[in-house]
Amino acid sequence: MKIRNHFKNGNGVSNSKLLTIVFIFTLFGSYCYGQTVIQQQQQQVIVNPVVIEKPVYIERFRTVYRDRPQPTRTARRLSAPVQLLGFLWIHTQDLGEFRQHPHEVIRSINAQNPYGRNNWRIPTADELAVMEANADRIGLGSGIYLATSHSNGILRLVSTGKTVAEQETERARLAEVRRIEDDRRRREAEDRRLAEERRRREVEAQRRRAQVTVGNIVWAAYNFGSNSISQAGIFAGASPANNSRLIIEDTDKSNSPTRMYFRQGRRFDFPDGGYRLPTRQEATELIASIVRSERLVIDRNVVYRYTMTNGNTLYVPFERVNGNFRDVHFILQSERATDGPVSISYVLSFPYRDEGPPPAPRILQSRTNGAWHWLNGYIRFVNRREFM
Repeated sequence: MKIRNHFKNGNGVSNSKLLTIVFIFTLFGSYCYGQTVIQQQQQQVIVNPVVIEKPVYIERFRTVYRDRPQPTRTARRLSAPVQLLGFLWIHTQDLGEFRQHPHEVIRSINAQNPYGRNNWRIPTADELAVMEANADRIGLGSGIYLATSHSNGILRLVSTGKTVAEQETERARLAEVRRIEDDRRRREAEDRRLAEERRRREVEAQRRRAQVTVGNIVWAAYNFGSNSISQAGIFAGASPANNSRLIIEDTDKSNSPTRMYFRQGRRFDFPDGGYRLPTRQEATELIASIVRSERLVIDRNVVYRYTMTNGNTLYVPFERVNGNFRDVHFILQSERATDGPVSISYVLSFPYRDEGPPPAPRILQSRTNGAWHWLNGYIRFVNRREFM
């Protein structure tokens, strides 16, 4: 009884129960402390994320799976070139693996016209993508193929455009087109030549018809520098004092013929062979031979037509200066005066009238001291034989 009472406290609770209760609280406190420590440790740890490798990647236009073996293809030779997308022809076999573009090899192959084509070449990157998409159809292997974008790989040639036969046909067609065009140009050139020849003959015939013969002197049909009865020709400054060698200069047409102004121009030596300026006596005979005069308008120019006793016709064209027609003067040969060292120059003048029949031409003269006397006017040559 004494021992049992010794393990009891003052409240009557046994010590064994008290120890049990203390042990339970101790365990619970240890558990809570442990959980607190674990949470603190987890908060201090940096978690490394798990790296997940991508299942696929792209290699030269092909999908490569990392999680399973890459299927392999065995290159095979085709019996004939294959056409893709209606324009791209694929060669029948691989030509080997190259580390750079084999241009010499390709030129040698094209020289042989394989499969009727001489334009085989390295595919572009886009064309190689089309080839990879049709790898089984065209017999591509599983290796890396060469393209213009890179210089290391297996070469499979491609071709676009016309075949050799089509090129020959096209060349023949173009040659025929050129031949037809050349024939057309030759015919046109010949037609132009014949037309020019006809025009020249017509002008020559017109010139011959327009020539005037008075006695044994033939007056030219046109003024010097003209080839038409309606064109006045060169309005010139001339010095006819030395009649064996005539000097003519073009003048400024905006100036009045009475204004003795001459600009630098071309010089024409008096032609040999009988062509010369008419004399005052020959001009007088021409005036005396006129039986009828008419006023015409040809090519918008006023032309006086004088008919001679023998039926010949002299045409005298007028041209506008500052909006008005001016008188026409034909320069004649000068003469040496008998009363001293005086030069007398003559012109055959055709006065202009706005209305009515043409007035009769007349001879005007001017005197000067010295060997040279410049005149303004037009040149109408004469000859003792037919003017050519």
